[in-house]
Amino acid sequence: MHLLDMAEALGDSFFLMVPDGFQVLCLDIVDGQHPARSYTRQKGDRIPFGVGQASIAILSFMSEHEQAHILDHNEPAFLRTRGITRRRVREAIANCQHLEVSCGVEDSDPPEFTGVAVPVFGKDRKPIAALSCCLRRSRLSDDHYERLTKALLTSARAISDNLFDSVEST
Repeated sequence: MHLLDMAEALGDSFFLMVPDGFQVLCLDIVDGQHPARSYTRQKGDRIPFGVGQASIAILSFMSEHEQAHILDHNEPAFLRTRGITRRRVREAIANCQHLEVSCGVEDSDPPEFTGVAVPVFGKDRKPIAALSCCLRRSRLSDDHYERLTKALLTSARAISDNLFDSVEST
């Protein structure tokens, strides 16, 4: 329901992504009035960690060891072919750790799209998923960015609270 609510209120495309080995897996997509796709086209698509805002949102809150292991694996095969360096991924991670919001690796393709993502935390602030939005760059005004980040953060926290408060109360 969170994805549907955000798509209806904000008009963009929203995604639920989860970690899956060296990649993130799309579990759900809901489109608003202005649908957009960049790396993920449909449910079940996978993208490598380090590519796209959802992967950065999850990667940012993994342990240093997990981050290094994933980047060691993904850098030669996936990241370099897209012009993404480890340094640029590390900068995106540091930014997300500070803001709890990611726009991915700055200036990476595709140039006509952008996005915003936030982690969904499990116990002990371990990332279990990311909520992400894809939109055309022309739609991302300062006001829209503020509305997107507020909606994404509110939804991510609500999902985490619903998942883990219900487990603790049983």
